[in-house]
Amino acid sequence: MGVKNHSIAATFKHYATPKLEEDAFLYARTTGWEGLNLLPGEANVFFEGTFVGQSFLDLDQPRDTMDISLGRDKGVVVERVKRKASNEKAVIGGSRTVTIGWDLTVRNTKGTGVDLEVRDQHPMSPQSEIEVKLTEKGDAVVNENNGMLTWNISLASKETRKLGFAYTVKHPKDMPVVLE
Repeated sequence: MGVKNHSIAATFKHYATPKLEEDAFLYARTTGWEGLNLLPGEANVFFEGTFVGQSFLDLDQPRDTMDISLGRDKGVVVERVKRKASNEKAVIGGSRTVTIGWDLTVRNTKGTGVDLEVRDQHPMSPQSEIEVKLTEKGDAVVNENNGMLTWNISLASKETRKLGFAYTVKHPKDMPVVLE
């Protein structure tokens, strides 16, 4: 049983991390919520008149924008496929170089446009004998510290867009290395 109901104006953004999950997730982002006297904890969330689940209101960190999860949105389709042609192995001297690429396809099947943030990651090497180099970033913003690639895009209704990235891994040929 709810104590009080609030309707809050919000903007909507989708997030996807196809390396971990094929679905996109919809979030409502709202400002001006500070005067509502909300308490941290579980909240029932309704979207377009339909109950979509519960979300946890984390209000302990002061910030002007509150993100509320509205769950999976099957109207935004994300696929991640390894490139077949770019997985070439070359042995030069005592080193092996492997090139790996990924194609990401994002499709908006909804009747309205969406804002989407797509995140992926290229591997990082903690060992100096293994060299990883990002060779194609595909318009992504790259965090050099953790290898995170981020695309912020707007997709019109029924639009499909291709994203992708590639990297090379150079390592001693007798050293077993996990490349993905």
